[in-house]
Amino acid sequence: MRRSSSVALLSAFTLAATLAVLTPGQGQAAPTASQAPAKAEPPGVPSQLRLPAAERLIPRYVVRDRDGVVHTRYDRTYRGLPVVGGDLVVHRTPSGRIGDVDWASHADLSAVGAVSPEVSKASAAAVAARSTGLRSTASDARLVVYAVGDRARLAWEATASHGLVRSEVVYVDASNGRRITGWSLVHHADGTGQSLYSGRVRLKTIRQGGTFRLRDATRGSQRVPRTPVTT
Repeated sequence: MRRSSSVALLSAFTLAATLAVLTPGQGQAAPTASQAPAKAEPPGVPSQLRLPAAERLIPRYVVRDRDGVVHTRYDRTYRGLPVVGGDLVVHRTPSGRIGDVDWASHADLSAVGAVSPEVSKASAAAVAARSTGLRSTASDARLVVYAVGDRARLAWEATASHGLVRSEVVYVDASNGRRITGWSLVHHADGTGQSLYSGRVRLKTIRQGGTFRLRDATRGSQRVPRTPVTT
């Protein structure tokens, strides 16, 4: 691993939605047989990468190639806060020397300065609720450093949801209360149905706006009309 920067005819339909919910930073593929969780941070890595004392590395998993090259993925923290977009991969030669590093972001974390927000978490939750139309409370927000792109800033990461069927994350600037960005945490809503001839079958869906429709892109986009599943 080398890195650089026809839906069956239904007589009785039941949809048991299986919602895949991801938290920020969990978008990565699950480790394969060649991967393993990282047990401890090798000594000297932060200094070798010339990281300031305010930054810490959290090892996540290790991939070892057949030729002995080792790739370690790290998350970062800044003054104890998780850094969204701060992950990196360190590539080591068989001898242990750092050969290359892939950074998700080159934003300067020191530009954040103090980690004292001027906007309360309750206010951030209100922004999340207002922008999504979902429920969000102060307990649904945590302070982070948002470093996606070329600028790092202190932010609230607020989750807004409606039961188990809708969930969105919203990032709010902790200095001015403005919404930075946000996205849905629900990535698919597949389910099962009872067919006439084949028993229970797995169903695929596509998302259109705030609903999922029974259109199976894996079987010629066959569909069951007028069956939106609202999230």
